[in-house]
Amino acid sequence: MFIKNSRGEKSGSFTFAAIAFIITSLSVILGILENVTFGEFSISLRSIDAATITAYLFPIMGLYFGRRWTESKFHPDPTDDASFDGEEIDG
Repeated sequence: MFIKNSRGEKSGSFTFAAIAFIITSLSVILGILENVTFGEFSISLRSIDAATITAYLFPIMGLYFGRRWTESKFHPDPTDDASFDGEEIDG
């Protein structure tokens, strides 16, 4: 159900960020049109302002990038080039 991150692990925060970005992008693109009509079906759309986009994306992107920062700081990847023997590294 979740999208995999760059490490190949399922990530809820990446899934939320991707969905939020897609929804916001569609809202901006569809906001260009005022009215969409298919036969008898008609829907009117309104544009979305930058403050709404910021209020929607900021907490979700903060969750995603905060999660990545926390994982990189406190859970070093043992497959990195640096040698990792399980002990704390000073520096």
